[in-house]
Amino acid sequence: MRDNISSYQKSSINDTNIFKKKKAMKTTQVLRHVFAALFILASLFLCQPILAQQGGYALKFSPAWPWSGSPYVQTTYGGAIKTLEFWFRTNSFNPSYGICGQRYDDAEEQGNWQMHWQNVDPYKKLRIYAYNPAGFEFVTSSTFDPGKWYHVAVTSSGSAMQYYVNGVLEKTLSTTFIMGASPNDDNLVFGGSFGNSTLYPNDGDMDEVRVWSVVRTADEIKANCTGSWPAPRPIWWPITR
Repeated sequence: MRDNISSYQKSSINDTNIFKKKKAMKTTQVLRHVFAALFILASLFLCQPILAQQGGYALKFSPAWPWSGSPYVQTTYGGAIKTLEFWFRTNSFNPSYGICGQRYDDAEEQGNWQMHWQNVDPYKKLRIYAYNPAGFEFVTSSTFDPGKWYHVAVTSSGSAMQYYVNGVLEKTLSTTFIMGASPNDDNLVFGGSFGNSTLYPNDGDMDEVRVWSVVRTADEIKANCTGSWPAPRPIWWPITR
């Protein structure tokens, strides 16, 4: 199974199996997780950049879980996100299918947001719906193709939000909104999103989900997309499933 990874379109493998799935794991998978955890601890000790995921393959999500794919992943990270990056590919542009977000309850509060597919034609654009404290949307200019890997980054500085697709800045929105900022108290969810406690599942794959508490520059985001990883390292969170 080919993966996107930092060495995109190359043959090396470096993916997401450290995120637990609700499936019985083979011994080889358990060992892979143990080595991944040791790698992360060593990286923390040495103050080196850390991948949010190591070992295995990109996570495959499906609205048909548990018969196929995986359910969403709820991380233990809750708080302001000033840069979010991930690789993904999709099988469907159903606007009721989500990508990620921080809105896990019924409260429509400032700092809530969720990313899903645009709910009007042409449907093939990513849309963030957020509260600041009134609802607003931020939609990509780019359209996406099914079955193709893309690198997406979103920044929220408190004065503007920006979309990057495959390392290129493509849209800016003036707003004071910061993803996940107080009083939002919801943890980051990916491989799906929530709105008013309703799950919007994902139909596709995700890999290398990265979060920073600072706004990454255009050059840093481009470097991440093309393979290198400038400091500082992203926030890393353990997964509770």
